[in-house]
Amino acid sequence: MARGIHAAIDSCIADSCRKDGFKVSRMSHVSVVNSLAVNSGRYGIHLTKGSYLVSLEGNVVVDSGFLHKKNGSGIVVAEKDGQRPMYVRIHGNRVHNAYFTGVQLFRALNVEIEKTTISNNVNRDSYCFVTKKTEAYTMVSNVCDAVAEKKILLDGGQHPAERCVGLSAAGACCPKVCGTCGGTGCSSRLPLGSCCTSEIKKLKKKCMFNEPPCLM
Repeated sequence: MARGIHAAIDSCIADSCRKDGFKVSRMSHVSVVNSLAVNSGRYGIHLTKGSYLVSLEGNVVVDSGFLHKKNGSGIVVAEKDGQRPMYVRIHGNRVHNAYFTGVQLFRALNVEIEKTTISNNVNRDSYCFVTKKTEAYTMVSNVCDAVAEKKILLDGGQHPAERCVGLSAAGACCPKVCGTCGGTGCSSRLPLGSCCTSEIKKLKKKCMFNEPPCLM
């Protein structure tokens, strides 16, 4: 799909494509929602060349990259010819069995990745998430359950902002049901010290890859 203002892919299936399952280029606004890409030779979802506003939500990518093993990935959003993605939102997606990287982002200005799961990458030298020369990130409650030994590679730009989706205090993020994060009587609100900042810090769970309780 190429050349236009808005591209919307909703509840579609791409099966056994030799190159990319879904590829969109030269569209300023792109949304891919509740779609499935299976057995893609290179990328499951590939957005490039002027995709300024991007929303990927509820998609599933399975078995991608086996014909292009050096860079085969699940989801790729990339700059092309100096046209940088301005805002990229990746929410609630699942990438399973990508040959190399789960999600790759190149030179995007603002990125939000939330509740996205990467599982069973084939190559042990790969990463779940790769961001290159991206200006600002927010990463919340993602899952990296893969063969890959490294969860994330950050190249350039700022480090991700880890947003608390519960209640925050002293660098800790408590579940909303705590009512208050930390303070007197925190141990009586939920079991296992889930409302106590001191106990949360002992867990060493980062909010980037975990639901509360977690560390900012």
